[in-house]
Amino acid sequence: MRIAVAGFAHETNTFAPFPTKYADFGDWMGGGIPVGSDVFTKTPSKFSLHGFAEAARRDGHELVPLIHAFAPPASRLERECFERIMSQMLDALRRVERLDAVFLELHGAMVAEHVEDADAEVLRRVRALIGEDVPLVISLDSHGNVTAEMIQIADGIAAYRTYPHVDMLETGARAYRLLAPLLAGGPRHAKTFRSIPFLMPIYLQTTMEEPCRSLYSTLERLEKEAGEGTCLSFMTGFSLADVPQCRPCVYGYGPNQEQLERAISCLEAEILATEAHFAVNLPDVDTAVRMALSLSTSKPIVMADVQDNAGGGATSDTIWAIEALLRAGAPDAAVGLLYDPDTAALAHAAGEAAEIVVDLGGKGMPGHQPLRRSFIVERLHEGPFDLRGPMLGGTKMNLGKMAQLRCGGVRIVVTSVRTWYVERESFRAVGVNPEEHRIVVVKSTNHYRADFAPITSNIIEFAAPAAVTMNPAKLDYKCLQPGTRLYGNGPVFLGHQQEGRA
Repeated sequence: MRIAVAGFAHETNTFAPFPTKYADFGDWMGGGIPVGSDVFTKTPSKFSLHGFAEAARRDGHELVPLIHAFAPPASRLERECFERIMSQMLDALRRVERLDAVFLELHGAMVAEHVEDADAEVLRRVRALIGEDVPLVISLDSHGNVTAEMIQIADGIAAYRTYPHVDMLETGARAYRLLAPLLAGGPRHAKTFRSIPFLMPIYLQTTMEEPCRSLYSTLERLEKEAGEGTCLSFMTGFSLADVPQCRPCVYGYGPNQEQLERAISCLEAEILATEAHFAVNLPDVDTAVRMALSLSTSKPIVMADVQDNAGGGATSDTIWAIEALLRAGAPDAAVGLLYDPDTAALAHAAGEAAEIVVDLGGKGMPGHQPLRRSFIVERLHEGPFDLRGPMLGGTKMNLGKMAQLRCGGVRIVVTSVRTWYVERESFRAVGVNPEEHRIVVVKSTNHYRADFAPITSNIIEFAAPAAVTMNPAKLDYKCLQPGTRLYGNGPVFLGHQQEGRA
């Protein structure tokens, strides 16, 4: 059978300081949006579409790649951007002859200027084109803000179960397993959906720690108990999207409605019981530096600048941590990745071993100021390098002109591309080996854990001003559903309390 494959993925931080434009979408090497056969050759090999494709090919199906549009997180997609990509996808879909099914790799937290629930809008338009008889399955990031409408439109939705997202391939394969019985002529799956009425701070959503580690273990147990063919999902949600659907949720597909409802009810109860664990408790940057310097260990100490994470829509150019390390006289620290193409260009013009005076960082966030200092250019790099970490190993990344700058005992990895992910190879590209430094500061909320956890003795997360606010109670929401609880340092209610079911 012939299965069309496409992707349109964006994690939209409506509080971010810059919009998402059409030019922001492209491949991982700085090229344009992959179309046709490039969908498979120019997307990271661990994305869920590859897991889906591998499983489908094993069963002898023919895949028809259409388009794969991906952009780093930022604020709302401009109207022209969303409509242009949507038109490209639908035009390509119209050209497919003898279409038997469609697979889409979406994110789940995309917001456009004119469409609040942009992922649902993608599904609406695709369904309107292909009709009700053609099966439609999708994969989602676990940070999606999913609605009951999305569950109803799709014949199957599989979501990541790990954060850091190291199960993307497996998620694609789960999506295919939802599709396979439909291709064989079986009945449509039973479905159910529940909304969770409190927001989960993003840094507390990691599945490498509690409570999410146990919650996903419970999900897998309940899924197995519900019987073959059942697929459950727990979406921790993306709290940085000020839209009505911004909430965690649980949903499921399976052959038996009664067993499905029972499993989802049990999972919902387990999640609701953990609400107090999502209270925010983060030190400021100076406290975090003092904590790191006070520890006695032979392994690197990782300081996570969780709010300046490009992977959540931040500028990735704040200099609070660098200033704090310099104030404290830190003898051996590395910081990355700092997005500053102007400084990277100046470093390349000066050359290695040169001393340059620059205005470092602080350019993207309103009210922030650069750090003007003299730096030594230690190492330069330009062009692609290989990734080897658990999330994206086997993929090449191109961050343009890169530089390792040093001021005293502090080394900074500067890039010309704002990137969503940090792994050790991103540092090594300019000669910084994280294992050799006492303190390593990463501008990442959780994805760093997959690659850094094996080498570190301690992880210290801290909150410095940036666009990926961890405490939902500090955000000026206008559009959340009434009764949504913002569990910052204690429960805050928006509107009237209501039951958690949708």
